[in-house]
Amino acid sequence: MFVMRTLVFVKIQHEFVLFVIKKTCICEKVDLICQECNEKPCICEGKKQQKIRIKLSDGKVRELESMSSTYFYVDGKPISAEEFLKRLFDVLKLPEILESEERLRELWANPMTRNDLLKKLENAGCHKDDLAKLQELIGARDSDLFDVLEYIAYTKPPVSRSARVAASRDNILHMLTPNNENLLSTCCGTISKWALMSLMLGKLGTILTAKYGGINAAQQKLGNTDDIRETFIEFQKHLYKVA
Repeated sequence: MFVMRTLVFVKIQHEFVLFVIKKTCICEKVDLICQECNEKPCICEGKKQQKIRIKLSDGKVRELESMSSTYFYVDGKPISAEEFLKRLFDVLKLPEILESEERLRELWANPMTRNDLLKKLENAGCHKDDLAKLQELIGARDSDLFDVLEYIAYTKPPVSRSARVAASRDNILHMLTPNNENLLSTCCGTISKWALMSLMLGKLGTILTAKYGGINAAQQKLGNTDDIRETFIEFQKHLYKVA
């Protein structure tokens, strides 16, 4: 902001008195694009979340956005995000449930074993809704629940869905045939926009209907149901060959 000063001489009782008048420049203010929200003018100013650093029993630190309104419920009682994170790591033994980072990658890459893993976590006391809350708190809104588990258990930085698809593109292209190209293109677009959770086996019929208008129409384009199902499962494995 620029300030203009005007000097004015005023005659008071045969003497001239100097007054300085300050005027605010009315030039148009230039708004810069915010580096955080990528908007002009900034829409996140004053809303940036502070990070809280939580040191777990493995000696490493995890960071969560400080959101006092976010609570987790254990036995019907609300606990803070920090308490839940420590409980997930030290009481539920998340690293032991997952076995290893490589094993997590293997289980998550298959929609059938992925579903089994989610049920196992839920039985242990961590529902996928809890993981979704943690996804918000670690700033992984554009990532998948896989990244939440990997970050909490192994401090691996989250990867966005679009980046994961892009990194796996070459591996996926190798398995393309004229019949499954359209299906894979649709699935990759689904991942980039929504989440890998949308590619559970139970969603396959919905995806085919949305793309081709029905299961029968999809079979005419892609082949029999078993082939479609195999392609649907196989291509997801390639998404996790790239760390």
